[in-house]
Amino acid sequence: GVQEQVEFTGRVARAVALERLRHADAFLFPSSEVAGMVILEAMAHGVPVVGLQGAGVGEMVPDSCGFAVEQGSLDATVAALASALTCLWSNPELRQRMAAECRRVVRERYLWERRHEVIREWYRLAGMQTGQLLRA
Repeated sequence: GVQEQVEFTGRVARAVALERLRHADAFLFPSSEVAGMVILEAMAHGVPVVGLQGAGVGEMVPDSCGFAVEQGSLDATVAALASALTCLWSNPELRQRMAAECRRVVRERYLWERRHEVIREWYRLAGMQTGQLLRA
């Protein structure tokens, strides 16, 4: 029942996809495959992400940037994804907050210039100092 409000485009060129992200209200990633860059590209454009918990969305997208729903039966999963999209659609203030948070998260965690800080923090959380790796 969304055909009048949603455009299903199929495959598009990268430049077209990036341009469409600039105007998007939400990015739906209903795949169970790990996503990687496409999720980060949406977030970098300030687009809240809706997807499945175990498909990269759960690991890359904090609750402040979108919704990662549990995958269950097809009907339950579709209902959960639809509920998340409805929540975003009906709450422009939430979309704006999430958009700003998406940009902040990408800036702080995923820009190449900051990658060394993130990796150093991972090692710290694991109880290791980065110098220990050089001596091992």
